[in-house]
Amino acid sequence: MTELKPCPACGDPYPRMVEHETFAYVACDTRRCRLTGPVAETEEGAVRKWNTLAGGGGIAPSGLL
Repeated sequence: MTELKPCPACGDPYPRMVEHETFAYVACDTRRCRLTGPVAETEEGAVRKWNTLAGGGGIAPSGLL
């Protein structure tokens, strides 16, 4: 599996993979954040989508929403 980048919203370095029977996503579990990444059909797809968000431009700082 490709390494997960830190959370794009809070910077937490340890996001987690959440897998269900038909989909997967990456989530941040810090109390101040709780960001949930885009849903994908596979673990690899979820990682790719999360890492795209973490690459920049995908999340606005919470104070701006």
